[in-house]
Amino acid sequence: MKTIGLFAIIVLLGISCNNREVNIKEDNKAEIEEAMDSINSYVIKRTGSTDFFSDSEGNYYINFESKLAVLRKDNLFLGYLNHDSLQDAVFSYPVSRNNQTLYTTVLILTGTKQGLSIRHEIQRNIKIEKIENKIVYAEQFKQGYDSPHFGCKACIEKIKLELVGDSLVEVK
Repeated sequence: MKTIGLFAIIVLLGISCNNREVNIKEDNKAEIEEAMDSINSYVIKRTGSTDFFSDSEGNYYINFESKLAVLRKDNLFLGYLNHDSLQDAVFSYPVSRNNQTLYTTVLILTGTKQGLSIRHEIQRNIKIEKIENKIVYAEQFKQGYDSPHFGCKACIEKIKLELVGDSLVEVK
C-alpha cells in the first residue's frame, strides 16, 4: 500500500511540474513572440532575402544565396546574462544547403526597456541547452557538420559560456 501511495505522489508531482513548465512558457508567450519577430526581421535584413515563409507553429524558413536558415521557436532560450534586472536571451539557428548543415549562427539578445535587442552574432558549432545563473549551458560538437562522426556521443562536449562584452566566452 505504501508503494502505491508513493507512486501516486510521484505522479502528482510530475504532473504539477509539467503544468508549471507550461505556465512559465505561457507567461513568456508575448515576449517570445516579440523576440521571434525581431530575430526574423534581423535575419531577413542581414541575408537580404525576399524568399521566406513561416509554418503554423511560428517557425521561419529563410532562403538566401542557395542556403536555408531555419528559425525555430524552441531554439530561443530566455534568462539573465548580465548584471541588470532585464531578461536576456540566446537564439541559435542552423544554415544549410542541400539538406546539409553548414554552420550554426548564435544570436545574443540583451534586455532593454523596449524589449530584447540583438547585440551580437557569432558562428559556433554548438547546441544551446539552457541559461541559468548568467551561464549558457551548451553542447559543443568537436566534429564539423560534414564529418561522418558528427553527433557521436564521444564527439560532444558539455560547455558553459558567459557573456563578456559582446561575446560568449567559455568558462571552466
